[in-house]
Amino acid sequence: MWKSLPIQTEGVSGREFSPIDRNFQYTRYPEVNVTEWKNVTRSLKQWFTQTWKDSFGTQRDPLHSSDLVGWIPNNGTIVARYGHWIGTTKSKNVAYINFLWVYPDARNEGVAKKLILSVANEICKIHGNDTTFMFEVDTVPESLNQRRAIPMCRYDFVWIPFCPSSVMWKRVSIKNIGAVPGFHGKLNKGFQLYQNDFGDKLLLDSNDDIVWYTSFLSIFTFNRLNKIGTYCRFFSPYGRCAIYAENMYFTPTFSTHYILG
Repeated sequence: MWKSLPIQTEGVSGREFSPIDRNFQYTRYPEVNVTEWKNVTRSLKQWFTQTWKDSFGTQRDPLHSSDLVGWIPNNGTIVARYGHWIGTTKSKNVAYINFLWVYPDARNEGVAKKLILSVANEICKIHGNDTTFMFEVDTVPESLNQRRAIPMCRYDFVWIPFCPSSVMWKRVSIKNIGAVPGFHGKLNKGFQLYQNDFGDKLLLDSNDDIVWYTSFLSIFTFNRLNKIGTYCRFFSPYGRCAIYAENMYFTPTFSTHYILG
């Protein structure tokens, strides 16, 4: 699958955020169920959330009612959220694909291909054939490495122990969270923004995980949670998790700390 998708590779570039192939068509596989989150039954939602918790460690509902969820029973799941990417130089409406999970017994059977292409097909029906996608992979497939595909950014989930400190942090109002670099979906509840005496900022999600910050070293001094520490997305060129742009030219950024909605 990765060989057929229009993904930016080493040595190939174009105008920032412009499409690679305006006429690319995504195959729709009938065995893949795709629907809006609001149409999913309660029992199926429980199955999704438990699967994602076991697989990715998430404990919160990651979806807005109009976001798309795709699945093949007993084979795998996928999520597609339409929103806005705030870049370092430009911004663009995009569909963000994550929560791609294939059951171990169904791997190497083309399940991921069917899930990705089918949900992309449905997104294009709603938002147009020139829709740009970003997709997140927990572990980079070897086929993407062989193709020399370039990720937009990479990160690791790291545990941050809170150290005793005299630095004072206070909660501040979130006046314009839309200005924070990264992907902004339709679900943006539960965020808390804090700032210290030196002007450093960090943003917590509804799980109290740090999802954005302006100074990595400063977060060790954070003292507003009754916890010994928390998890944080740490962006670097060596991160295990990677975000790729599909059908879009871009300039890689490995030092920017992104919020991922």
